[in-house]
Amino acid sequence: MQQETDALQTETTTEDAHEHEHNLNELNTLKNRLEEEPDVNTQHEDEHSPAEHVRHTTPWKLHSLVAKWPLSSCLFFCSWFIICALLVAFVPNLLAFSNQVPFYIRDNQATQNSNALTAGQLDASWQLRTENVAERLQEAPAEVSLTLLFRGKDGRNLAQAKYLALMDEIEDTIKATNGFEQYCKRLYSGLMVNSTNDASYKCARQTSLTNFFDASFFKPSVDRSYTIVPSRGNLNNFFTPLTSALTDGTIDVTSKDYSDAFVDEIVSYWAGYDQGHGPSGQYVQKYYNGEAMPPKFTYQFNLNGEPTNFSVGNIFAQLAGKNFARETPLDTQVDIAMSIFSFGLPLEGYTSSSDNTDDQQSDIGQWCFDELHDVFLEFQEQHADEIDFYWQCSNMAGYYTSTLLLGDGTFIIFTFLSVYLLMIYNTGSLWLASAGMAMIFMNFFPAIILYRYISWQSYFGTLCVLAMFIILSIGADDIFVIADTFAQYRTVAPHEPLDKRLTATLKHAGKVMATTSLSTCFSFIANATSSFPAVYTFGFFAAWLVFVNYFSVVLFYPCVLAVHDAYFYTPNLKRGWCFSKKTGANNKRCCFADNEKAALDSELDEEDRGRPIDKFFENRFYMFVVNQRNRILAFTVILFLIFFFFAARLEPDPNPPAFFPEGDNYAEFGNALGDNYAGESARQLRAEIVWGIEGIDRSGTDPTVNEDIGQPVYSDVGVSFTAADEQRYIASFCDDLLCLYSDYDCRYGESLYESLNIANPARYNDERINVVKCFMTEFREWVLTDSAARPNRSEIEDTLEDFDNTQALSVDEFDDCEWGVFPVENELCVLLLFTIWQSDDLPTSNPDYSPNTDNYDYWKSHMWAKQEDGEVPQLKFFTVAVLTEAGVEGSFNDGIALFENWNALIDNWRTNVDGQTSVDRYGAEFVETPSTLSSVMVTDGFIFSYYYLQQKIIQEAFFGIGLSLLFALIILTFATGNFLMAVYSTFCISAIVGCVLGFAAMNGWKLGVVESIIFVMVVGMSVDYVVHLSEAYLASGKYYRGDRTRRMLGIVAGSVFSGAISTLIGIFWLFFATVQLFYKFGAFIFFLICVSAACSLLSFTAALTLFGPEGSQGNVMLFATQCWTKCRNRDAQSTARSNSNSDARAGQVEMS
Repeated sequence: MQQETDALQTETTTEDAHEHEHNLNELNTLKNRLEEEPDVNTQHEDEHSPAEHVRHTTPWKLHSLVAKWPLSSCLFFCSWFIICALLVAFVPNLLAFSNQVPFYIRDNQATQNSNALTAGQLDASWQLRTENVAERLQEAPAEVSLTLLFRGKDGRNLAQAKYLALMDEIEDTIKATNGFEQYCKRLYSGLMVNSTNDASYKCARQTSLTNFFDASFFKPSVDRSYTIVPSRGNLNNFFTPLTSALTDGTIDVTSKDYSDAFVDEIVSYWAGYDQGHGPSGQYVQKYYNGEAMPPKFTYQFNLNGEPTNFSVGNIFAQLAGKNFARETPLDTQVDIAMSIFSFGLPLEGYTSSSDNTDDQQSDIGQWCFDELHDVFLEFQEQHADEIDFYWQCSNMAGYYTSTLLLGDGTFIIFTFLSVYLLMIYNTGSLWLASAGMAMIFMNFFPAIILYRYISWQSYFGTLCVLAMFIILSIGADDIFVIADTFAQYRTVAPHEPLDKRLTATLKHAGKVMATTSLSTCFSFIANATSSFPAVYTFGFFAAWLVFVNYFSVVLFYPCVLAVHDAYFYTPNLKRGWCFSKKTGANNKRCCFADNEKAALDSELDEEDRGRPIDKFFENRFYMFVVNQRNRILAFTVILFLIFFFFAARLEPDPNPPAFFPEGDNYAEFGNALGDNYAGESARQLRAEIVWGIEGIDRSGTDPTVNEDIGQPVYSDVGVSFTAADEQRYIASFCDDLLCLYSDYDCRYGESLYESLNIANPARYNDERINVVKCFMTEFREWVLTDSAARPNRSEIEDTLEDFDNTQALSVDEFDDCEWGVFPVENELCVLLLFTIWQSDDLPTSNPDYSPNTDNYDYWKSHMWAKQEDGEVPQLKFFTVAVLTEAGVEGSFNDGIALFENWNALIDNWRTNVDGQTSVDRYGAEFVETPSTLSSVMVTDGFIFSYYYLQQKIIQEAFFGIGLSLLFALIILTFATGNFLMAVYSTFCISAIVGCVLGFAAMNGWKLGVVESIIFVMVVGMSVDYVVHLSEAYLASGKYYRGDRTRRMLGIVAGSVFSGAISTLIGIFWLFFATVQLFYKFGAFIFFLICVSAACSLLSFTAALTLFGPEGSQGNVMLFATQCWTKCRNRDAQSTARSNSNSDARAGQVEMS
């Protein structure tokens, strides 16, 4: 038994050894075969030639049918395009066309707060008006106005006769414009009878710097005999409509004096107005360098029989810019001037000022654009050497945008026409070019269907339009590839059947196009992962467009080639479109050149049969690259390093996307306004503290629609300011905001308030209201100082009658009210005083004072109420606005920290956190947060949101680039079957991406909307040329890298070059676009194509001649097989060693 066991073990060990030896022999045989590959490959090169490829191709059934019925097949596939076109044309609401770019994110707290405030303003739109007087046409002030800005060129002083006359010229033109009276703010001179509008009126006088140069406009500026202390005499002698037209907006100022002496007198008065130094006190003379400055004008007016003091602010400086007399009151330079034309509501055809307010204001913008845009442009051009002139009116810019888009749309026509002509030249066939362009255009219809019903997107905006240029590039490139491949096979195998040539073409070109289309498609899918609606809708649509284009090229275009081969192909002519008798006998002349092809020798080698462009690239161009490859690669490395250096300096764009070109009025107005006027910049952050809104409900909203933001969620317990504690709480909060610039302590540490970046009132004409707009502090001031806040019974009764409350309330109910005390006790007393205060004229001390404006008109944008089903209107929320020194240009990291700091302050107040002091500016204890004021949030117009948007842009841009490169590497590895070529190609693509990033930085562009899309899209756009070359390199039928590279150029370089030229010519027209989105997009794509083509044809080709894989190097399948074999051998060796060890242990046991 023991001997049998030993014999069995010996036999098993011998078998394992033989198996191991057999595996080693197989590996050696494989190695020898690989080493002998050149000779084998050389002997059988003809088997891999294009001609043999066609001869040994088994035609597909589809291509056999196409070859048999080419015209019917072409019409069959066209019918599918037609069906899709009919669906697009007749299915209602298939797409929502828009010129808006929804570039925002809604998943952060800043945007949610901003949207909640906007939704609340749209929802709580009730407007206060007296019930017994109907609203007259254009009597209520509109929230929009026509604003003009005049700025002297090269620092010129506008306080000169010629510039003031220019202001008069354009202002008079506006007033004489057709339709002006149908939109202006009307001031009526009598009570309306019933509801007719026949009472006499005048359009409100424009607010203009030129008005001040009429001696009757503001008498104190020419007669300084008024008293410094408020007096009744100042009112009667200086500030009535008879003495100062400023007080009445219907008075025309027609006696303007622009003489140097008078202009200097007026400007000097306002430059020194209430400036200088003097004794402490309210009504004292001030001096500057020993010279007495004009004192502030004050006056007294009797309200309820009691004298009340008023003052007039520096209204001239409000129009002359914040730099007017800023350094010294002796500086009379006027750098900029503002004029404002007010509009009124309701317009003709609307029932009230609150009836479709947005539509009414849009009508105003339409009138401004239709009647004034061209007038302003002409005025601007005429005086461009003297002044900068800018304007703004409602949504006038929106109408201008539509005009620009329509105009720039013509460049799409030029683009298509240019590519069409080039395609005719390249293919030599009018039929092939026409069918190709038609196919590219018709690709949109199936893509729209897929975009709408598979991606479930309906938004179709400006960025989607840009996809036209992308598909034009990709579509033309694919057409060149398939047409060139078919032409090559027809040249080398002219006698083979059509169906064989079609199948051979698709087997080669179809694979290449599938790789490029898949890579491009996935780069757009990377865009589709974005959080920005504008980006992901563009990604979806562009991806579907590329997808449809691929199937159109491989299904429809072979039919086009078959029709051409059957009906139009002229083998004896160079260009087949010349058929007329004028071209010469037998069509031997075309376009003034010889059109007859030389007859090919049937014994010529197939490579000698190639087209001239293919021969050029395969011979002369190849030799140039080989001879200069070291210089080419050295230059490439240096160039890449330069671009990478700039790419490292790329930073997020702090500015909103630029739509208009630099220097355009609509691009410059906001900057000119913000740079020169206090608190007027849309780019300067104005924080809004909102009480009464909890958040926003976005259920059922469409994120691609800017206006579809959702519904506000109001506080469950409501919001109020009628209780005494509520009034004190709001007023104390507003006072606390300016504690850094006041003589009282901040409630919390000063470091917290410093981190809020609240503006210093000293920089804004020393007016606290220019920084913190708080209605409660103004109401407090009015209650404590104005005699109108102490109404008698008759005035109370009049107020109740004005608002039709005599049946619900009686005068007796107000007997217990205590007047002249803040906070006001008793809800009825508060409501009465608040109603009177709202109806009172805006005080002249307010820096925004305008004649015929009351407190309600001024503060209504801070208090929002809603009336439902005829019920009593309910206050829904109110706001306090705080001007900060932060702006849209700041760092987004600092901006996000700023938002968090504001929330920290709000949370401290809401939760009654103890601070460093427990008393307010008046020494009273801070009250705890009333339950009706517990719902509070901070927001602003858009800047807080924009900080988060910038952060997201950077994250998504680099994530998208990385994701696209990963997709490209995977796709290239599977498509080429060679991991070395995939790695080389991906490295080349990465270098191209780096160049594009550097190009943006070199142009001074930053990472913004267009850039974030292009940087992700660039991977898919740049992969095309590299993939074409890689596929041709591996399919060349050669062994050595030099031969492979040479044949690669002969196969596909002509197509790559043609595709690049067609794209460059098409994109070239975008350089003439006015819309910056189009211009920048064109510049990026133009540069991208240039770099991609140069890098592919020069750098990538030069590198392949040095490092390209030879034979089976990098072959994925071979590499996998070798790995599998090694693993099996390792297992076999391990088993053999294990068996050997077992035998040894058994022998030791037996011996023992």
